[in-house]
Amino acid sequence: MDGDGKLEVVVGSEDRRIYALNSEDGTLLWNFTTGNHITSSPALGDIDDDGKLEVIIGSDDHMLYALNGEDGSRLWLYATGYHITSSPALGDIDHDGKLEVVVGSYNDKLYAFDGNDGSLLWYYMTGGGVDSSPALGDIDGDGKLEIVVGSKDRRIYAFNSEDGSKVWHHMTEEAVDSSPALGDIDRDGRLEVIVGSKDGSIYALNSEDGTLLWNYATGGGVDSSPALGDIDGDNKLEVIVGSKDGKIYALNSEDGTLLWNYTTWGSVVSSPALGDVDSDGKLEVIIGSYDHRIYAFDFPSAGIHAYWQGLGGTSNFTRTSNILDIDPDYDGLASNFEVIIGTNPTEADTDGDGLNDGQEVNVYGTDPTNADTDGDGYNDYKEIKAGTNPLNRASSPLTLYILPGIITLFLILWVFYRYIKRKRFISHLLHSTKAPNYEEALKVQQGGFKDYEEYTLASKLNISTKQQLVATLLERTGAPNYEEALKTQQLGFPDYETYQQATKAGYNYSEWKLAQERRKVLENLAKRAKRINVNDLIALLGFTNRHSFYDWLLTLPPDLVTIDGTYIVFTFASDASSTDIDEAIDRLLAEFSSFERSKKGKI
Repeated sequence: MDGDGKLEVVVGSEDRRIYALNSEDGTLLWNFTTGNHITSSPALGDIDDDGKLEVIIGSDDHMLYALNGEDGSRLWLYATGYHITSSPALGDIDHDGKLEVVVGSYNDKLYAFDGNDGSLLWYYMTGGGVDSSPALGDIDGDGKLEIVVGSKDRRIYAFNSEDGSKVWHHMTEEAVDSSPALGDIDRDGRLEVIVGSKDGSIYALNSEDGTLLWNYATGGGVDSSPALGDIDGDNKLEVIVGSKDGKIYALNSEDGTLLWNYTTWGSVVSSPALGDVDSDGKLEVIIGSYDHRIYAFDFPSAGIHAYWQGLGGTSNFTRTSNILDIDPDYDGLASNFEVIIGTNPTEADTDGDGLNDGQEVNVYGTDPTNADTDGDGYNDYKEIKAGTNPLNRASSPLTLYILPGIITLFLILWVFYRYIKRKRFISHLLHSTKAPNYEEALKVQQGGFKDYEEYTLASKLNISTKQQLVATLLERTGAPNYEEALKTQQLGFPDYETYQQATKAGYNYSEWKLAQERRKVLENLAKRAKRINVNDLIALLGFTNRHSFYDWLLTLPPDLVTIDGTYIVFTFASDASSTDIDEAIDRLLAEFSSFERSKKGKI
């Protein structure tokens, strides 16, 4: 929300406040006080088209608030006359390229607002309070969004989003506070509607006309909002939902038959979340109960890569506000949401810039339909990798000047391992020639620093035509007897190596850059916590076989590290000096290098 490239957390509370928190350490960024407690979940989106996220949330003080995401200042509010527990949904419902806001209120109305100024576009009067959170999706295949929502008048409604006219409704036996989930449960290429009712049943409806496909009766009211995902690995969606009878249900989405249920010791009104929480490539189910417990279920044969997008806000432990859908292209955005923003729901990288659509929307704020968001001639992926701003035309990774016989390139990036090292400008003068098999002297210097040592190296290039080359200078470490290694890269061919130079320390070029980055990460972890998560260390050292990793751990001397559950703990004292820590890291890396050589790199 604040443009720092990191995610923040936004949540409402019964103390009447909306909080924005730093996601890394939970520190408060800002809070905003409303006039009553908050059970609505916030929605985040760029509603005023300024390139920044705003926060939209309802309160029991009868107000819908739009707040500046950076500082929490109020942009606009709208008084509905009764409390708002429904969570807002955002989408371009009038095809103007901007987001509108859709939300329900206990005054029996469903509202649609202009996101920019909060002006009312339309409302629809149902026969009861709207506690359900609306879901947006193209349910009739016309390329336009419809709105599906429940009401306390016992009905499930579908509306035309442009004018709020009713498309259809389906009558249940009791109030519908559950929020609908949209998904293609019968694999006909169209979305169906799955929702619960206080009458104890879960309903699956034909989205075109609202006719019943199936329903399943639980032993209590269903305020929980269903989640859809392939949890058993059959490439079909299952329905997961809770009930006030204390049970969590898994249903076959095609016909509503029971797959399994699990009994808790309290009502289950929380909405389930599906995700790979243990990094095994399979879905788990996480859900809360009124017995004060959070349950997580694992399925050995669970399907892989079934994601969803909460169009109506995020779920919490006592409310039902999560609108779920599947993600067939695995980009982290639901199909419904991709329809909203104009991306291809079956193509992970719609604009082909190297960033998937989910990264562009949720992380970087770039346009997922435009490979070069700021129009500076460099696609968004290249700018992210270079550390420049893909939203600012004046900030670009390369500036090219072509002079007689000389090509000068400026580059501000070097990539170590999986991490990015940002550097000052580095210049490279290439004297072009058409002679094959020639040696080119590369003079590389870092600008902006006085008395910075220059290096001149020779490289054999087998080039028969004029080429454009980029040279980069590795960061100096201060290690004794160490040679600076140069890499020359041919534009258009990433990581094209013209030579490989060994350092005096005995590493070849690729090993050196890995070792330096590993050392830095280990040093940071050791100084901060004295311990390292096993999974982090496996990834950092490049192990592909966990058995091999544990074989290596057993070879480590006990005066260096010990194993504590899922952590590797350094044995140096808590008040150890930097020198002691450096020595411990050096020993650990030396032990790893010895083990890796003994395995001939097959770890």
